[in-house]
Amino acid sequence: MRTEEEIEAKIKEIGAELDDCKYSQREVIDAILDVLENDLESDEIEGKYFDENKTDREQCANRARDWMDGETDELYF
Repeated sequence: MRTEEEIEAKIKEIGAELDDCKYSQREVIDAILDVLENDLESDEIEGKYFDENKTDREQCANRARDWMDGETDELYF
């Protein structure tokens, strides 16, 4: 499980990307930040971002959850 400091650092890192991202990526970045800032669990992510795979929001949000749980060291969008 990630520490609060690691999560805060990642939020700042990803938030900085918002200035230079394409509009289509903004929804994905917003979903990742939502998970990190609000400690969303998998069922909350599915309920909030499930869209029959029309976008990458749910997949990226789940990756953020995996990163928070320490299951992966990679967090990308």
